[in-house]
Amino acid sequence: MIKPVEHFLTAIKDIKELPPTKKSGIIFLSITYFLALLSYPILRSTTTSIFFKNYGAKNSPQVWLYSIVALTIFVAISNLLQKKITIQILYFITALFSFMFFIVGEKLLSSGIEIWAYFLYIWKESYIILLLHQAIGLFNATTNLSFAKSYYGILGVFGSVGGILGGLLTSSLTNYIGIGSIIYVGAGIIMLSAVTFFATVNLNSEQESSEKNDEFKNVSPISSIRGASKYVFSIVLLVMITQFVINLGNYKFNLVFADIVQDNLLRTKYLGYIFTSINTVALLIQLILLPPLLKGISLRTIHITIPLIYSVSTILGFGIGATMLLPVAVTFIIYKGFDYSLFAAAKELLYFPLTPKQRYGAKYLADMISYRLGKALISIALIFFTTTQFVNITLAISLIAWFIVAWALFVFLKRKL
Repeated sequence: MIKPVEHFLTAIKDIKELPPTKKSGIIFLSITYFLALLSYPILRSTTTSIFFKNYGAKNSPQVWLYSIVALTIFVAISNLLQKKITIQILYFITALFSFMFFIVGEKLLSSGIEIWAYFLYIWKESYIILLLHQAIGLFNATTNLSFAKSYYGILGVFGSVGGILGGLLTSSLTNYIGIGSIIYVGAGIIMLSAVTFFATVNLNSEQESSEKNDEFKNVSPISSIRGASKYVFSIVLLVMITQFVINLGNYKFNLVFADIVQDNLLRTKYLGYIFTSINTVALLIQLILLPPLLKGISLRTIHITIPLIYSVSTILGFGIGATMLLPVAVTFIIYKGFDYSLFAAAKELLYFPLTPKQRYGAKYLADMISYRLGKALISIALIFFTTTQFVNITLAISLIAWFIVAWALFVFLKRKL
């Protein structure tokens, strides 16, 4: 625990040394991040439960695919608006639209318009990406690399604690109010995050300065990775394969969970506990495991070990315990918890051997293109091939491919260097 405590104290020291206006801006940005992720388990649990009730878990791949298409459109609109208005106004518009969408959508669904189960699920997938993208974008544009490295962990803690409390709040509220009212609570928290984000307005001048000096804005991602194309495309392929694994695991969990837990309110309660567990696992890994692992173990070993961890949990949970809720849920929690923490951190470190221009192209191709393409491809596959045999075989092949690509990636890195 020594290293995490030292890291935390260093981040606190760096915050204290900031100018007062910037210090308050970073603090309110962190609170915004907390509130946005506090709302997510509430809205994710409720909209997922509603979708299962109206359309069943087998239709999950369809709504995932629609969500990707919708998110791509909304991100493009957000990027266009950001050139015309301040980030605080953009965040407020996104939050207000989300608030109205969830409130009105729940009312329409309650009145018998079933299709709104789809719309609520899709917007749940979109709003959180938009809000976090805007918050993190402001943070990246107004901090230097040294401060970002120091404070990213603390920002992650704000988010994880928000996710944990959001899940617990969801499960607790099911004892007193219905799903519709729980949605209203989540929507209200989104608007509260918009209020706190307005307090970051002092950071805007630095954001504008940073954007003017962005030398890679008009650079083609493909042309920017010259000299490291094999290494970068290995990262791109790695990200795509992880999306195959994560979403196949999510699909298997959805089927078992929806089949065993039939009551809608009970589903929401259990989903709240599951998302709390996911965020708790991610938080513990970030605080306890990550500092010694990243310092004492090679990045190559970490990336080769991650698919082995997933493989063991898959055999135990989705194989031996495939018909029981507890082992399936534990495996799903491991999938998501490690994805949000260990893999996320290890993936970011893959970009550091690249030049700044190569890093720009690599992150764009991997985080923007490959991530969504991977989820879209596996969603399309699951729409047409829904048998357990197909899911199991595809999952096994994806896990083996993950291991092979992780090994090959470091071979290409060695040749590059």
